[in-house]
Amino acid sequence: MPDSGTTAHKIADAIQQVNTILWIVPATRPLAISSGPVTVSLGDTRIGPDGRQMVPVLLGGGSMISGVQMTFTYDPSLMTVGEVVKTEYDGGLIWQHHAADGVYTLVGYSLEPGKGLTAAGPSFYLPVSITGEDAETSVLTLTDVQLVDRSAYGIDVTLDGVTTTVNREVALPATFSLSGATPNPFNPSTTIAYEVPEQTHITLTVYNLLGQEVVRLVDQVQAAGRYEAVWNGTNITGAGVSSGIYLYRITSGSGYSETKRMTLLK
Repeated sequence: MPDSGTTAHKIADAIQQVNTILWIVPATRPLAISSGPVTVSLGDTRIGPDGRQMVPVLLGGGSMISGVQMTFTYDPSLMTVGEVVKTEYDGGLIWQHHAADGVYTLVGYSLEPGKGLTAAGPSFYLPVSITGEDAETSVLTLTDVQLVDRSAYGIDVTLDGVTTTVNREVALPATFSLSGATPNPFNPSTTIAYEVPEQTHITLTVYNLLGQEVVRLVDQVQAAGRYEAVWNGTNITGAGVSSGIYLYRITSGSGYSETKRMTLLK
């Protein structure tokens, strides 16, 4: 991969080349933004399944993303940033990164027509660790984002929370908690954060006001930690639901349960 410290490498050019190789006939690549917007933010550090600290990268919005280019900055004397850890929401993107002199550039692209990264989360994780001998904390900052769709059209981006603090050790939650959906009211998607103090089975379910289940966002055993789920206003079949007030409820295998409200506006 070429030196990614410059903006010479454009993810739109890469997607255009993929389209040509795969005999996809895209529209002529424009200069203007065509779709979106997509909100990009960094979550709080958490412990991943392999025991490493990870920073979740969250993308929220209605666009199908076929190409991603992001630039992060950090102090290389205090911390390191590792290779992307994929999630079930990353759309099968192929990831490459380049790290030098405190600049970490990440590129992801899809080789499959009709597939890509969508609003769900976390979209992927960046492993981080404090390496400075006397350092207890450091900072990771997202400084630039470029997103494109399958036709290499640019997608409008809104940055929301571009800096996160990395600690030498992550303090685990002491109790269960369920946060308010953000944003609320929302359109097209909202993020629900929650905390788990012990390993247990977690379900996070969305209901309508009649008490009917709309979709189950989480249904699995999770280790102690801090988590986020994104609801994009669709039901279990993937169809969009109507505007209105919805309930979301978290339950644990150990007996914890809490319910909150959110409003979808279209």
